[in-house]
Amino acid sequence: MDAAVPHPVTEQQVSRLRSALRLPVTTPGEADYAGQSRVWNAMINRQPSLIATCTDAAEVQTAVRFAREHQLEAAVRCGGHSLPGFGTSDGGMVISLAGLKDISVDPASRRVRVGGGCLLGEIDQHTQEFGLAVPSGVVSHTGIGGLALGGGVGLLMRRYGLTIDHLISAEVVTADGNLLHASADDNTGLFWALRGGGGNFGIVTGFEFQAQEVRRDVLALLLAWPLEQVHEVFERYLDFAADAPRELTSLIFLFNVPRSDPYPEAMHGAPAVGVAGMWCGDIPDGLAAVLPLREYGPPSIDLSGPRPFLFMQSMSDEEYPWGRRYYMKTGLMEALPRAAVDLSVEAFANAPHPALEIDFHHLGGAIGDVAGSATAFAHRTAQFAYDLPTSWDNSVDDQSMIEWTKRTAQALDAYVPGGSYLNVEADTGPEVSRRGWGENWQRLVAVKRQYDPTNFFHLNPNIDPARG
Repeated sequence: MDAAVPHPVTEQQVSRLRSALRLPVTTPGEADYAGQSRVWNAMINRQPSLIATCTDAAEVQTAVRFAREHQLEAAVRCGGHSLPGFGTSDGGMVISLAGLKDISVDPASRRVRVGGGCLLGEIDQHTQEFGLAVPSGVVSHTGIGGLALGGGVGLLMRRYGLTIDHLISAEVVTADGNLLHASADDNTGLFWALRGGGGNFGIVTGFEFQAQEVRRDVLALLLAWPLEQVHEVFERYLDFAADAPRELTSLIFLFNVPRSDPYPEAMHGAPAVGVAGMWCGDIPDGLAAVLPLREYGPPSIDLSGPRPFLFMQSMSDEEYPWGRRYYMKTGLMEALPRAAVDLSVEAFANAPHPALEIDFHHLGGAIGDVAGSATAFAHRTAQFAYDLPTSWDNSVDDQSMIEWTKRTAQALDAYVPGGSYLNVEADTGPEVSRRGWGENWQRLVAVKRQYDPTNFFHLNPNIDPARG
């Protein structure tokens, strides 16, 4: 951000901005301000000076130039899902992409164009009409912008890789208000940085993706055993994962069984170790492939079976709704040793809330087909990611939940050689950013200096061009 003192914004200047945009410019005190300034994580409560909702790239250019002219801290909002609340700013200007919703699918070429304000569920609905999908995340009300620019993991990642691996081109409004086309042929350095470098380089108003064929019905996997069997289950799962087909993306996790259907009443509230995931190939092949896991034990819970792909893509919506309080940590691991399992079991036993869980996602597969230097997402050789998806409802629990998550993450980081997935990182700061980008850090600094030398776009996992 430029160092000059912010200029006060007059009603007349806001009125001129309103006349330049088709959707509202909202300021404090107006009827819809509270709803538009609210973000997904209820721990974040900031009060921007104005919220400009744009409908196309030209309006985004106008908004960027207005923020620069008046020295307003610019927060870019797509879906509002940033854990640290990067989509809002105290006293700044929110540039909302909620009006950039165009989606077009060419089934012949499998190319998909989406506006920068689209949500994942909206894209899934359009692409599944043609038996296609853009690999992405699993909470349907997440915005494509934040997810894709940070990498994009999800249920198709072992078969098809990250969301950024399917990005063909992007339309980008840069910090000086210019509109650029980035692809393998145009602004190639910027295109490299957009694929995993976050929102540091501009506002993406339009994405072009290469979609993949994905069946409308897939195989869901959900198994669970009593926690007493945790080490046997982990050993069995790790043996299975070592040779698992790429069609299966899965995780193993510690949790307390929910006290609701469809979980069997005898297991309600019981601590357990679970295996969940999705098979995206032929369902009979998937049933045969996961048979070693289903026959082991056998599991006390087995809710596996065919499900619509759209169901799987929105299955986590209720678990991660708007209005909860979130603090999450993650780390990328080359292996999952017994010692990490032991400390996880101990941490889980001391969790301050029964809804907390500890997840280990199986990576590898197509993610590793891309070199770590080919995109800004560097950590392609990681085989697992620990994930602490901590969420709760009451502010009185803030301290205990955050402290438990931090303490558990610090212990698990002993088995992280370096690297994290910044889309699932609640903390901010230079060390967090450096860890996230690893060996690609200096190259990202160079791109940042070229396209945003004043750090105008700094509400993100930030690359400070002045520090390097």
